[in-house]
Amino acid sequence: MDFKISDNIISLLENNLIKPTSGLENIYKNLITYFKTSQKLKNVPTNDDIEKLQKIISFNNLNTKDLRNEFSYLHFEDIRTIAIDFPFSLQNGIRDTVMICAMDSFPKNNAQNEIEKKTIQSWVPFSLIDNWNFQKGSAKANSTFFKVIFQKYNIYVTDIFKIFFREGPYETDKRSNQISRYTDDLLHIHKKILMNEINLIKPKAIITLGNRSRDALLKFTNLKAEKWDKDIQTYSWIDKETKILSIPHISGAANGAKSKIISNLRYRKISGSQNEKLAKIIIENL
Repeated sequence: MDFKISDNIISLLENNLIKPTSGLENIYKNLITYFKTSQKLKNVPTNDDIEKLQKIISFNNLNTKDLRNEFSYLHFEDIRTIAIDFPFSLQNGIRDTVMICAMDSFPKNNAQNEIEKKTIQSWVPFSLIDNWNFQKGSAKANSTFFKVIFQKYNIYVTDIFKIFFREGPYETDKRSNQISRYTDDLLHIHKKILMNEINLIKPKAIITLGNRSRDALLKFTNLKAEKWDKDIQTYSWIDKETKILSIPHISGAANGAKSKIISNLRYRKISGSQNEKLAKIIIENL
């Protein structure tokens, strides 16, 4: 398993999302070093292991002044807990790539002062650069989905909304995905980045996880989302050739919607945990 990111993707993000003085290449170098170090762990990480890993990415934080274009307005707002999940590829030789497009879980509401308030945390979606063998709880449940997909395909994982933040006082905790001027008025910026990601990656298919990523992606294509029922949903991207496969989010909050699909008699022979079954259903429909 190899962590990859192309110079073209880095340039795309620097031109349209954020460009620190030292560039994003250094951020990705730190993330790749973290990934390689994590993969070498043979046992459950000790406190020393965790401290070593944290030091690798301790200087990955970015500043709102480095945000580009329409995103740059964020440093004027009453915002906090800002985070970017940078897209990345996991590869294992020359294979077809599927793009997995989601909205990852929310960062902790932990900004304590003005400096932290204007600092942007950087990571990758679903913490997939951690060693999958030692993940626990929701992280483990999430990684089982990606692990099954990765057995057959290289994966490129990206967030539908390129930056997350909280706005207003702590008591209200208004999240960026709930703010229409961010999710609707700036949707063309997310679309521009994502369309270029698709053009560069040329995925065999786009897999959306959850309502947010599916609905935004379909807005790009002027299609209307269906209600979740007893099977995955299939749409076509703008080029009419790339298939979009949509499933409920892999988090526990979507267990009800997921169970309807898993209980479909068409998939009765598929075994595994809920997320493993979903991944196998995706593969069967590819």
